[in-house]
Amino acid sequence: MNLLFAIADINPAIHLVKLGTMGEYGSPNIDIEEGFIEITHKGRTDVLPFPKQPNSFYHLSKVHDSHNIQFCCRIWDCARPI
Repeated sequence: MNLLFAIADINPAIHLVKLGTMGEYGSPNIDIEEGFIEITHKGRTDVLPFPKQPNSFYHLSKVHDSHNIQFCCRIWDCARPI
């Protein structure tokens, strides 16, 4: 969080490269999409981050990092994370 707030304060155009792991996604019974998945539910459609289902506290901590970065990008109107 300190790094995210520093980027926002200094220059929101700074690029942050965050290394993740496939362990963030667990072992779902469908193909893992590249970041986002289109979902239709009760007649409405949206593009959402692929659901993450980590199998360890280590991978859960990486999921928290990913969610914090995505949240900051959304509320601070930054570029969409890749």
